[in-house]
Amino acid sequence: KKIQTHLMSLKKEREKLQEIKVTDTQRSWEHLKQTEAERQKIISEFEQLHQFLREQERLLLARLEELDKETVKMQDENVTKLSEEISRLSDLISEIEKKCQQPISEFLQDIKSTWSRYVAHSHSPSQYWKGIGCWGSDFEGYLDT
Repeated sequence: KKIQTHLMSLKKEREKLQEIKVTDTQRSWEHLKQTEAERQKIISEFEQLHQFLREQERLLLARLEELDKETVKMQDENVTKLSEEISRLSDLISEIEKKCQQPISEFLQDIKSTWSRYVAHSHSPSQYWKGIGCWGSDFEGYLDT
């Protein structure tokens, strides 16, 4: 009878351990399911973030491309304007240098028309004329009148 009692006790112990095993296994599976769900959630969130960042990158690069085009366009326009102004000033300088070779009476007759043409197209003409200095300070006074 002692063996029977001992055997019963062992069977109960085995049954408890089996229940613990089943419960433990269920808990482990539940934990694994939860971690897998969390893993998928993280993957999904990061994929959304990556997509958002790719879109932001695309937009920012497109803006930079537009800025580059605008910069090149403005540079081209400025170069064109400056080239035109340089050419115009070169022509004017040549004309004035030729006029400086004339006798003063002829020079003074021609200079007013040259000056008027230049003033019509210039922001600060007297600085250029004063810088030429072919007739010195007398000429500067003539221009200021």
